[in-house]
Amino acid sequence: MEKKHLTNDQVAHYWANQSYEGGSNSSRSFWFDGPNLWSYHTKVAKLHGNDVALFDVEGYSVTTQKQVGKAFRAASHKVWMKVLTVDPVTEKDHAGNLDNFSERIEEHLLKSSRARTNKALHYDRAVRLVEEHNRYVDLFDLDLGKISIDQFDVGEIKKQADAARKLELEEEKRRKEAIREANAENLRKWLSGRTNYLNAAHLYPVMLRVVDGGKVNTSKGVTIGNDTARKLWAFIQKMKGKAWKSNGQTFRIEHYRLDSVSKEGDIKAGCHSIGYAEMERIAEQLGF
Repeated sequence: MEKKHLTNDQVAHYWANQSYEGGSNSSRSFWFDGPNLWSYHTKVAKLHGNDVALFDVEGYSVTTQKQVGKAFRAASHKVWMKVLTVDPVTEKDHAGNLDNFSERIEEHLLKSSRARTNKALHYDRAVRLVEEHNRYVDLFDLDLGKISIDQFDVGEIKKQADAARKLELEEEKRRKEAIREANAENLRKWLSGRTNYLNAAHLYPVMLRVVDGGKVNTSKGVTIGNDTARKLWAFIQKMKGKAWKSNGQTFRIEHYRLDSVSKEGDIKAGCHSIGYAEMERIAEQLGF
């Protein structure tokens, strides 16, 4: 079954959760068929199994960048990697993807060695790309060998990155706090329903608000009905103090699936990790 006239957020989330066989926005500029995600006529990502998403590493137009950004966030609970070929079939496809990992590793190490700022950021990105390279080898059960960051000339680069890391982390913390302060009024407007756009949503924990007379809307763009929210809250109350995981069990949240409830009552559902206190605030507001 294909769903039409979706918002871009819905396209991204329905694709990441495989809620339907296919779906598209009203202009069909952002759509999916099964595991394949498209922007216009370009395949920008593909799911491999339940846990892995491959994204096209190539650059995009501004519109496609925004669409892919939503898909990144919707698939953030999965293992995801950027590659040259999102649907690799031949040995040449795989070799090209692995060569591209190595090229990007060297690029970030070079940037780290030359940078006056962000030395640690680029070095750490190179380390993560090594991990992604090796995860890719495992994912497709390739005979091609795994690599180590030590294969690259990183001695002095690592020393400089280690020395810079603490300062960079402190600066990043200040930068994020400044952004949150600058957007405090926007956050208040979003929570009260006076705007539907939340600036820098990725810098906040997942937040909830009540919309359309009792529906619950998340800061990641997902909305569920009042009855669903009531049933979910009752289930959380039942499982709080015990913990629950969806191992062989399923609790549907309309188009999505609940993954776990912690002993503290926090939940995970796809890309959403929501704290108990935030859900309790909304439950009280709705009179559950």
